[in-house]
Amino acid sequence: GGRDRDRGPRREREERGPRAAAAPDPDLLAIPTIEVSATLEEEVELPATPALEVASEVVSEVASERAATPPRGADGEAPGRPARGRVFVSLGEADGLDEAGVREVVAGLATGVELLGVEVRRSHAFLEVAPDAVDALVGALHGKVRGEKPITAERARRRRR
Repeated sequence: GGRDRDRGPRREREERGPRAAAAPDPDLLAIPTIEVSATLEEEVELPATPALEVASEVVSEVASERAATPPRGADGEAPGRPARGRVFVSLGEADGLDEAGVREVVAGLATGVELLGVEVRRSHAFLEVAPDAVDALVGALHGKVRGEKPITAERARRRRR
């Protein structure tokens, strides 16, 4: 099998004869082409087409929205918003919990920690607390058991972009 298998007699390219040139597709001939010089220093003025105008408007809108977003501090938070730490917890809707249920579990296991926000997902939740309370919350929750399920808690990782 494999490489040593006999595939029959090989024909040389000359025996097959020259290939016939394929007729150009009429749809492709209707597409305008633009020649671009090899240097990047020259600007090429493209003829305006409706698709290009719409695309350039969208790009300019996105650029203006990005410019309008406030700068973020070293901690990634907006300057006017109080700093928050995020904790990942392996409790979610699949465990029969909603926001109130997660708050109840956390209040029972980590007394004295104030939750600033709770974001419940299907299999996990994110807890927002003051930045200095993150380690205390992780220590209070990680390794504990709710029912038969061990709880995993860790400092939330940065979002992928």
